[in-house]
Order: sequence, then C-alpha cells, then structure tokens
Amino acid sequence: MGIGVVPAGSRPESHAVPSAPRRASGCEDVELLERQREQAALDALIVAACGGAGRLVAVEGAAGVGKTALLGVARVEAERAGMGVLVARGSQLEREFAYGIVRQLFEPVVAATSPAERDELFAGAARQAAALLGQAGHTPISADGGNGSLAILHGLFWLTANLCTRRPLALVVDDLHWADSWSLRFLAYLLPRMEGLPVLVVVALRPAEPAADQYLLAQLVTDPLARLLQPAPLSQAASAQLVGAVLIDEAAEEFCAACHAATGGNPLLLRELAVAAAAEEIPTSVAGATRLVELAPRAIGRRVALRLAQLGPAATALTQAVAVLGDGADPAQAAALARLEIEESLGAASQLAAVEILRPLRPSINATSDPHRGLGFVHPLVQAAVYEELSTAERIQAHACAARLLTKAGAAPEQIAAHLLNVATGSNPRVVAILRQAAEQALERGAPDSAVAYLERCLTEPPSPEERAEVLIQLGAIAQLVDMAKAAEHLSAALTLTQQPQQRALIAEMLGLTLFYVGRNDEAIAVYTQAEQTLSKTEEHAGLRRRLQASLINIALTDPSLRRFAAEWTNRLREEPPEESLGSRMLDCMIAGYDAYAGVPAEAAVARARRGLAGGHVLEHTNGNSAFAHGCMVLMCADLDEVMPLLDASVAQAHRRGSIFALAGTKCFRALAWLWRGFLAEAEADARDAMQAMQTTRIDMGIPYATVYLAEALMEQGRLTEAEAALDFAAPPSACLQLGHWGWLLNRARLLTLQGRTQEGLEAMLTYGRRLAAHGWHNPAISTWRSDAALALLALGQHDQAHALAAEELELSRRWGAPRALGVSLRVAGLIAGGQQGLGLLRQAVEVLAPSPARLEHGKTLIELGAALRRAGHRTEARQHLRQGIDHAQLCAAIPLVERGLTELRATGARPRRIRLSGPAALTPSERRVAELAATGRSNRDIAQTLFITIHTVELHLTRAYRKLGIASRTHLTHTLSALNNS
Repeated sequence: MGIGVVPAGSRPESHAVPSAPRRASGCEDVELLERQREQAALDALIVAACGGAGRLVAVEGAAGVGKTALLGVARVEAERAGMGVLVARGSQLEREFAYGIVRQLFEPVVAATSPAERDELFAGAARQAAALLGQAGHTPISADGGNGSLAILHGLFWLTANLCTRRPLALVVDDLHWADSWSLRFLAYLLPRMEGLPVLVVVALRPAEPAADQYLLAQLVTDPLARLLQPAPLSQAASAQLVGAVLIDEAAEEFCAACHAATGGNPLLLRELAVAAAAEEIPTSVAGATRLVELAPRAIGRRVALRLAQLGPAATALTQAVAVLGDGADPAQAAALARLEIEESLGAASQLAAVEILRPLRPSINATSDPHRGLGFVHPLVQAAVYEELSTAERIQAHACAARLLTKAGAAPEQIAAHLLNVATGSNPRVVAILRQAAEQALERGAPDSAVAYLERCLTEPPSPEERAEVLIQLGAIAQLVDMAKAAEHLSAALTLTQQPQQRALIAEMLGLTLFYVGRNDEAIAVYTQAEQTLSKTEEHAGLRRRLQASLINIALTDPSLRRFAAEWTNRLREEPPEESLGSRMLDCMIAGYDAYAGVPAEAAVARARRGLAGGHVLEHTNGNSAFAHGCMVLMCADLDEVMPLLDASVAQAHRRGSIFALAGTKCFRALAWLWRGFLAEAEADARDAMQAMQTTRIDMGIPYATVYLAEALMEQGRLTEAEAALDFAAPPSACLQLGHWGWLLNRARLLTLQGRTQEGLEAMLTYGRRLAAHGWHNPAISTWRSDAALALLALGQHDQAHALAAEELELSRRWGAPRALGVSLRVAGLIAGGQQGLGLLRQAVEVLAPSPARLEHGKTLIELGAALRRAGHRTEARQHLRQGIDHAQLCAAIPLVERGLTELRATGARPRRIRLSGPAALTPSERRVAELAATGRSNRDIAQTLFITIHTVELHLTRAYRKLGIASRTHLTHTLSALNNS
C-alpha cells in the first residue's frame, strides 16, 4: 500500500518531488513526499554502519505519518549497500510473547543456514541464545537456578556479532511500541555494545503509545548512539499533491485544503480520506469540501467497511480472523477461525490484498518468524479498525476459538496463552495447565515478566484450592525479578495459605527480602521474626534459621531506625558456634559487616568475613541476598587484594546464571573496589554497567548506589558536569533515605566544594556525618567524611574545628588499622598541622600507603608531600615525590591531580615534558588482563567473551597496552609476558 507516497518511476531514495499523475490507487513504485531529510540521514547511517560505526535510528511519529515507508526505504538501501537485513514488527496481541521481536529477527536467518554455518553462528557465548531460537540439543540457561535473562541477552549480542562477521547487518523493526519487553531489553543491551560493530538498528515507534514500555523505549531513543528522526506532517502543497495522485477527477484547491485541515497533513489519513470521498462520491469541488469534516474521523473504518461489503461475507470473516490472530497469521489457522475452506480463504485473501486491506500473501517457511509472511494487514490502523468493529463478546469468543485451534495444532504454550489472556475465566483445569506451561516456557527463555502475566491470568481462572498456593509461590518468586511490590502481594497471599512451618519459613525468606526491597522494613522484620520463632531449634532447621537471622541483621544494618535492633541481634548471635551451613556462613558475613562498619579492629572482622566467604557457598547464592556483599565490603575496607577475584567470580557467575539482578549488584560493588584502588576508568565502566542493568530491570533502589560511585569516578577525573548530571538523575527522596543512600549526600557535598560552594558542601558533609555516627557507623574505611569536612573547615579558616575532626578520624583509622583509611587521615592531619609536624605526618602517610593497593590516595599524598616540601624550600626532594605522584595520578586517569602535580613541579623550577607512562607497571588492570590473555594466543573474540566485554573494547585495551609496552603488535606480547608477571 502506498502510504504517504505518490507514484514515481525513479528510485525510492530520489529527493526530487515530481509532478504526480492522477491515479485511482497507489502503485508499488513509489516515492516519499517531503522526506528528503530523513532519507539523507538513513543513507548516511547505512554508510557509517557498513564502516563499523554501529548506531540505532528511531523513526518516531503518529500512526500514518509514513514511518513504515521510511523503514522500507532503509531496508532497500541497506540491501543495496550489501547489508544483511533482518526484519520484525511489533504486535498488540503478542506483546506478552517473550522475545517475540527477537525471534522474528533471527529465526528466519538461522533456519536458512546449513548445520555447519549454524555452528559458526552459535559459536562461543552465542550458544546461550540457541535454545531461545529453537535449536535442539541446547539446555535452557535457567536450568541451574538462574532466570536466564542476562545469559540470553549476552548470547543474542554475540549472535549479532557473529552475523556481522559475514557482512554488515541491519535490524529493521516496525511498531516497536508494541514490542515485548524482553526484545526491548535486548536492544537496550545491544546498543551500548554496538560501537565497532557493522550493524544498524532501524526502528519505528509511536510516541506515548498507551501500554507501551515507555521506560525502555525512552532508554533506547535517548542513548548517545541513537539518532531520532521525527517526520513532520505534510505541507498543504504536498497534501494536495497526494490527494491529486489518489483521485481520478480534478480536485479543487479548496477541496485539497480541506483534506489537509481535516487530517493535519497525515499521509495515511489523507490517502484514506481521498479514497473514502471517492467511494461515497463526494464531489471534489468547493461544495464537497464541507462534507470532509464529518467523514475524516471514520475514513479508514468507512473505507474498509465499504470494500468488505463489496467483497462479501467470506472476506469479512477472514479479516476478522486475521485481526484476532495477529500479524503473520497462518493461512490455515485463519481459515479455520473464519470457518472457511482453505481455497475459499486464499481467494478472499487475494481479493483483500487487491483492495489494500491485507498484504499480498507470500509463501511462508515459518509464518511466526517473518512479519512479512503469513496473513497481515497493510497497516496497524486498518487492523485496529476491523478489530474495534467486533463487540466485546465477539472478541472473547474469537480468542477462545483461536486458543482451541492453536492447542489442537500443537502450538507453543506461549502462543496459546496470548489468546487466553483475552478470554473470560471459566475454572478450566486445561487452561490453568497451559498458562503454567507458558509461564515455565517464558522463564526458560529469560522473560519473567511474561511468566508473571500468564500466572496472574492463571489465578483468575482459578486453579484448584490445592494448586493455588503452589501457583502463588511460583508467581511471587518470579515477580521478584520484575516487580517487587507485586511479588510481596503474591507471597503474602501464599503465606496465609501455607501451614507447614518449614514451608512457611521458606516463603517468609522470600517475602521478607521482597518487603525490604520495597522499603517496608518493619513488615519484613515481623515476617522474618515470626518465621524464625516458629521453626524448631533442631539440627534439621538450623541452617534455615541462620538464614532468617542473617536476613534480619541485613535489614537492620541499612535502616537507621533499627540500630538498636541490629545491635541486639548481632550481639546475641555473635557467640553462636560456627557451622558449615549456608545460613551460618551468611550470618558470619553479616556480623563481620556490622563490626567493620562500627570500626572495631580489622583483624577480627576480617577473620569472620573470611570464614563466611570460605568455600564459595555464599558466593553461589549471591542472587537475592546481601551476605556476599557485606563480606566483600569487609575485605575491601581492609584493603585486601583477595576481594577482587571474589568480585570477578561473582560477575562471571552472574553471566553464567543469566541474572541481571546479580550482575547489577556485583558490578556496583566492584565499581567501589576499583574506586578505592584508584582505577577510575574501571570504576566508571562498572558503575555505568550497573546503572544500565538496574534501569533495564527497574531495580530503582540500587540506582543511587551506582550513581554515587559513578559520580565519584567522574569527579576524580575532573568531569564535574557529568558528575552533577549523574547525581541529579539518581537523587533519592530525602524523606525515605536508606542508610546506603547516604553516600549520595556526601558526594553531593564533595561536588559542591569542587564547584567553589565550600560552605554549602561543609553543611551537607556534617549532616551526612551526624547521620552516619548516630547509626553507629564510625569506620573511616567506609567513609572519610571527617577528612572532607576538615579540609572544608580549613578552607573557611576554621582551623580549630578542622583539627578536631582530623584528630578524631586519625584515632578511628588507627583503631581499624587498614592502610587506605589511615593514609588519608594522616595526610589530612598533616595538611592541617602544617610546618615540620605536618611534614612528618605526610611522610607517615606516604609510608603507610606505599604498599597498599590504594594507588590514587598514594598519588594524592605524594603530591601533597611534594608541595609541602617545595613550600619548605626542599625543592630537590619535592621533585622526586611530585614526579612519582604524577605517575600514579596519570595511571589512575585523575586529570585534576595530574595538573596539580605539574603545577607544583613547575614551581620547584623543573620543566616537565609531556609525561607518557610506559612499561608493564603502567598498564591498568583491564589492559593487563587483556594483554595476558592475548599473549597466550587467544583471539580478540575469545578474550571479549571471556571478560564479558566487546571486541572493540579489547582492541582499545590492546592498542593502549602496545603503546605502553613499546611494542607494535600482539606477536611481541609473548616476549613481554614475563615482565608483566614480574611487575
């Protein structure tokens, strides 16, 4: 159908607007009107993508503005440029069908490959998507207990990358606003990883479409790699040209102007109005213009009704059947639903294509996988017009019949469930069984939100009383992955239906965690306490009781109102004999965390944390509990290198299990670990990954944590505007701040001081400090807020108050005993003391930090010592410390610190040249890991899949490593491997 187009004999991409001959209908050779800008942008993006500059372009506009026509142009031009083109189209009916768009994109190309080619496509990490795309012999990712979401997204990314090795790739998706949420998540996962890939994603969507996932859509179209095109309505002149191309009779200028006014210049509505006017024999004169106002709102429906009336009942029945079955309907199933013989149905389909209601039918290999095969309407608005003509009772009956037909045909449970969602309830055990099977299938494919929709519909059928509790537990557990408030509702209902103590305790464990995540801490405490008290104190329940106790402490640790409760439970359980159970190890991690936050000597807290983390049991259960995070935090506060392999293992496990939830939390904590070690690029990358994962899965409570660490990394790099934007984005409501969110207050205070608003920054720091101290968190290894406030006080001339805070922090740091916190406290104390005493304290700080992993703090201290020595007249010694401090700052990418060091170095009389770090010691951790893997002969693709990064990122790290190591290529890496290992 020529929507928003006029006939033309030239190429579709031509930018000239010819004078259009008058025709009664459109033709296949068409040309877009007033779309030169959009076509030029698409052409440029196709060329760029073929060169490796992967991008997403979104064509956004109202229905009928010509989005589909522009996608058609993009498809033709991409094919002309030698790109492989995969297409898909969103559907209202299949919005709950997990990965529906993804399967439309990839299933046809997979089906068309030979077994050998298929092995290449699913090589490496791409095999994680094989089961989703119907490849036999592949176990679903969720088999080991994870929900599979991340693994499938990661596998689909690598499938895309593998396809790109053949030729550049274009993914073209129409009606994205009707896409299922997990297909949107795939695009959100792909987009930041497209840099360096020869892939172009072209999508069309309507703005603010009801029921669309606006959050994910906004995330896509606002990404830095996205380009938004918004075609404008046609001008009055172009509208007249389009109307004239449709009508046979000459149209008066007033008639064309009235068409433009009635439709707002919408190409589809213009064309439909002109066709409807011709069908109703409205004169194209000035007199006929007045009748257009009444006809315009119902032009599409009127045109469809007139055409169907001319074609007869078979055509009407078929269009209604296709409207119910959805785009790409199987002809045999459509015929059965319409109660037609297949030959009669195919004849009606041909007639409907001729009058531009249905698309011409093409042979179908897999009608569910190709939106342009099977039966479908020429435009969603035409389908909507047909569907809306059905009464509610007719729709329900039609969907029920469709479900029966699909069941008889052996269709997948999810396909059947899409219709059951629109069917009235009826206490049918078969319906309950299909919906539960559909939920299991959706979960296996990594789409828990679809599973939730099916199980919620299952509850309304309803299941038998005996089965209801089982469904509620299953529903609550799955809902934890997508909607914590909904999970709390279902788990609470399940708890009331369960009497057996152990089963109640297991439900309570899930429910309490869910209530915690939605901020209902008092309820969570009550649920945990009641469950813990009802369990018998026997060996059989010991592990479960310990898990509940650990969960109680976890909530109390993060809620300022529960400080006394936390102290009571921790002290009561501290002397419990250690056990080998998971619960006992979780409890050890929680108690170690409590002690570390309080600032007791590190030795005891570290010993307990190590005991809890030993054996990897807590690590294996990181998805959903905080014990692993608290245990790792203790090791991080103690500056122990052993924490990094644990965090790396947790990231790998999150990928292996496919848990975006676990990945978000671990990446967030690893960002903090990188920060405390001073590797700002790594911290920024992990914090951004954590933020993206949290946004994608709506883990709203975690976003302030990730943005705090991101903002700190940006501030240390001198990128204050970006840091401010990050903090503004994640500002938590002040009335309900969790203790963990208080770090946002401190980093906002730090930003204010860097912006020269020292008094405001000081007040925010002191507010933060008072809150932290009131909760019993005194350890400077957690937060050096006293040092920050002391320096602000010093800048404001309040020396005595600055000295008091610095002295207090130094005492607390000595008590804890780890080098990073102690070094920072000594440095600040030295700056405040000044003179010889200050120099002595600064020398102590350098000595303490030298063997620690806190490279950035070491660099800051070296530069402060050098500056103090320069002021004291010891220029030669000052230069030595300043140069070493600058080296550290450069390695950490702390640009303001580098500039400060260079300024001080010049003040000593030195003339520093451009500094370029070199040698193995100059490699960042990421560069080192990539170089070591490359030195063993691993390909860039293998390295990328091992480290869960993109090939482009591997190439960047290797390029930087070659420069720092003074080599030209990977062939020389083997000779430097020993230097890497010994550095």
